[in-house]
Amino acid sequence: MKQISEKLGVIQNLGWLDRILRAIAGAVLMVFALDALSMNADNATWAYYVVLVSIYPLFTAMIGWDPLYEAMTVKSCGLSERNPCGTFPFEVDAALGHHPIPRDDINHSLENSRHVKK
Repeated sequence: MKQISEKLGVIQNLGWLDRILRAIAGAVLMVFALDALSMNADNATWAYYVVLVSIYPLFTAMIGWDPLYEAMTVKSCGLSERNPCGTFPFEVDAALGHHPIPRDDINHSLENSRHVKK
């Protein structure tokens, strides 16, 4: 199965820690808002907006690409050998020190890489 970012043709600009923090923040916002909506709270219209806001960090964490980072030419990945840009499994494998080497410059996925023993 191809990654969403490969289908969209984007180059990832989020590191693994950034992706984890975004996923946690988006999930917390989503749960908080859905909990307020499930209790039928009075004036819970704010919760609908929070649900919409929580979609952004969840979606960017999934695909590993942030359009705001792209506009500002910022990357939270590729800063070191242990934080390369790529799919989430590729980034975690590199963070663990397994030194994956991608087969090409575009597809940085773990299944399309090889490892170097150091």
